[in-house]
Amino acid sequence: MASPSIAKDVIAKSVPVFAKSPMYAAMFALIVLVIFIYLPAFYTLNAAVPPLDQTTRSEGVLSFTASNRRSGSRTILTENDGTTHNFSCKIFGMDPSDCIELKYGGKRAIIWWYQYPVHPIETNKRPVQIEVDGILVRSYKTTLEWHASRQADMPWLVGIATVAFLIMNIFVHHTVAGVGK
Repeated sequence: MASPSIAKDVIAKSVPVFAKSPMYAAMFALIVLVIFIYLPAFYTLNAAVPPLDQTTRSEGVLSFTASNRRSGSRTILTENDGTTHNFSCKIFGMDPSDCIELKYGGKRAIIWWYQYPVHPIETNKRPVQIEVDGILVRSYKTTLEWHASRQADMPWLVGIATVAFLIMNIFVHHTVAGVGK
């Protein structure tokens, strides 16, 4: 196990310059908390899935993008006229495994969807019902249930994230600022 002084040196070198002051570290942690935790949580808690008859209906051929850490895999629907729609089922970084399976790639589908606010400047197209080759693979009811469960989990996730950021902030403050020397 590394000695505390070695750990302090490694952390001090890896922490950005703006975080080497306790005040700046606290401000940085607060900004990160607001942008990446509180804003998405606010939108998740206040968003409502619209009634099915108020969603947009698009029909075309399904394909998928490669998965990445930030947005996961995206479902792409290409309509007959060449119009493409990129869909995401993620809510607050959680992707339902039953949104749509990759095995449906290349098949004809109908997707009912709506614009879902993620941040003040970002929206996603959220599918609410998906039909592939005439078979319902994701129902509106399933979407409502999954969305409600994410909203119910949100206070816990925000609380855990807040505690983690506070602990990180205290650790950075004590390590970088040398508090308690």
